[in-house]
Amino acid sequence: MDMPLGAVLERTSRVVRLGYYTSRPAEAMVTVGDDTQRVRFEAGLHHLFLVVRGPAQLVTVDLAGTTSTICVTDLVVGIPRPTRG
Repeated sequence: MDMPLGAVLERTSRVVRLGYYTSRPAEAMVTVGDDTQRVRFEAGLHHLFLVVRGPAQLVTVDLAGTTSTICVTDLVVGIPRPTRG
């Protein structure tokens, strides 16, 4: 599953938040630019957070080797900032 980003990421570190739903656990590879990470999607509605670095225009989720499916509910890429209470 390929998800194009609205803008090109620069060569700085970013956090990717991927919201998803799946009915059963699944392992996958998530690629952002040249950065590929093995992840585990837990059953239910969740958010997955990844720290990535480098330029990118696309986020790819590869569920090869599994019969599971996931529904991506949202995708946010940015620089985390502390909140003040």
